[in-house]
Amino acid sequence: MARRIGRVDLNQNQIVATARQMGASVVSLATIGKGCPDVLVAFGGVLDLWEIKNGELPPSAQKLTKDEFSFHERWKSPIQIIRSESQAIRRIQELGQVSIKSRG
Repeated sequence: MARRIGRVDLNQNQIVATARQMGASVVSLATIGKGCPDVLVAFGGVLDLWEIKNGELPPSAQKLTKDEFSFHERWKSPIQIIRSESQAIRRIQELGQVSIKSRG
């Protein structure tokens, strides 16, 4: 079944809100479709692509779609799969550490 453009996982709004509360900029990419990750996150001068999955669903329901898998394979940089608010918090903290290291 093809992914409908603009459909988001039920936990996406809360994950985005959490990232923003931590000071990240977040823009939705959901309307692009064709396997493009759900959001672009910026924190500490670092950009990060996130594919958001609902971690409360069974693992089989969290798998990448065919289009998502293809996009991940072609993309020349890592794409984070975020399944919960706690994962989002950890990732923002990691981005902050990358920012500190890059300033040297």
